[in-house]
Amino acid sequence: MNPSANTSMQKRLYGTASEHAVFYQYNFHKAANIFAGLLQTESPYFQPSPAAPAPFADVVGKFAGDPDYSCAAGNEFNGCNESWAVIVRQSQNIIVASTGLYSWFLSYGKSCIDGHTCQKALLYLDSNRANARFQNLVTIGAKYMAVMDSKGISALANLNVDKHPSWSQISILDVHSSTACSSTRSSGSTQKSGRWTSRRSRVRLHVTLKSRHGLAPPAR
Repeated sequence: MNPSANTSMQKRLYGTASEHAVFYQYNFHKAANIFAGLLQTESPYFQPSPAAPAPFADVVGKFAGDPDYSCAAGNEFNGCNESWAVIVRQSQNIIVASTGLYSWFLSYGKSCIDGHTCQKALLYLDSNRANARFQNLVTIGAKYMAVMDSKGISALANLNVDKHPSWSQISILDVHSSTACSSTRSSGSTQKSGRWTSRRSRVRLHVTLKSRHGLAPPAR
């Protein structure tokens, strides 16, 4: 779903879902002024057999903001094993109030869920401008909840429930802005060099972490 490419018109998405598309489920490309009340996604069950962009490699780039699938060896952030759940690039004034991004299968097998190995990453954030935020971000099955400006946000570092289905949660994620100062905060954090370092993850990222309470995702 590409609901907002190249537009500044105000849009609202309430209770929407997009599942099993090969490239991505949602793509906000050069978008602005969007409020999404809930986004829910599932990755294709068959991936990575074949891996994205197959079987539609010949149409990559037909829509603005399609992933480029450069697929460099050893790059865990290139989206070349499974579809992106949500892409937000070169956008501003994007508020997503609750998100469930789920990857339940690895080539139709379900043993990957609790080990967070169904796919590498779900949410891709790059080169965004001011005022982009995700509230109550919940992910299942991926090693990284998000990739933000080429840095991974670990699912294990933000684990909320360690019983099946194991899931991770960030209550507030303020997307790094390329045009403004940014910070990282969490409950139990220390300020260092003008930014915030989470004691929980020991990783400095442009992300805000607050209380870890959220709605439980469905069991599989």
